[in-house]
Amino acid sequence: MNNKAIGVYIIVLILVGLFVWLVLLNGSKGQVAAPNTTQHTNTTKKVPTNITTNKTANVTSNTTTIVYAGCISSNINSTIYNGNFSSGTYSGWISTAYGNASAPGFGAAPNNITYDNSHGAFYASQWNNYNGTYFASTFDTGTSIKPGNLTSMPFKVDEPYLNFKIIAPQNQLIYFELLNSTNATLEKIYFDTYNATDNPTPTSTFQNASVDLVPFICKTIRIRVVAGVVGSRINRDQFVAVGDFYLTKLPVSTKGIVLNESVS
Repeated sequence: MNNKAIGVYIIVLILVGLFVWLVLLNGSKGQVAAPNTTQHTNTTKKVPTNITTNKTANVTSNTTTIVYAGCISSNINSTIYNGNFSSGTYSGWISTAYGNASAPGFGAAPNNITYDNSHGAFYASQWNNYNGTYFASTFDTGTSIKPGNLTSMPFKVDEPYLNFKIIAPQNQLIYFELLNSTNATLEKIYFDTYNATDNPTPTSTFQNASVDLVPFICKTIRIRVVAGVVGSRINRDQFVAVGDFYLTKLPVSTKGIVLNESVS
């Protein structure tokens, strides 16, 4: 074989080798592509699930609203029907007598703060620090106060707190109740708003009160205000006045109000 033939032979071998190498290279890439695609698909499915789970776990450990997402309101506040007695009536509420009393202590209708203040229907000084026009009270402008119960219609707890305005002394016979749908007592709470800070007129200044409803989230409950005091000229300041009830995510209780005050 002459030199020219040998050169051609070597070139052919080189070309064949390049061809084989390219074929093998492309085949190798084809085999790797499938695992990469599978891995990417798996990652796409798994990562969002893990992130969502972790976020949910972290948030629910600190935030009540995520745990009870099925019934918690998306709003900061939720209304209770006629919670501020804006109708001028006890629509949505039941005002009844207490014990052997002959008439409901809270009366047949709520008080009108504007009318009462202009006609001297208050104790010591005019009613103040109230958001609405109407409120419920066992205060009698005569010589006595009357006992009674005031009970709301059932409502679902879709916020962690109940906020409202109240005037109440420390007294074993004046308290606030949470009832279940069968009217059984879930919780009994005493308030002493006369201890509120910076309050020169405790018998006529409404205070902000908040009740924790977290144990009753998503349940149906009632509110009942109980005033069992039979008044006289001596204890005319032993009445309760309440109103402006609403559900909320933010408690606003006034500093100095004592909850569950021990009463002898």
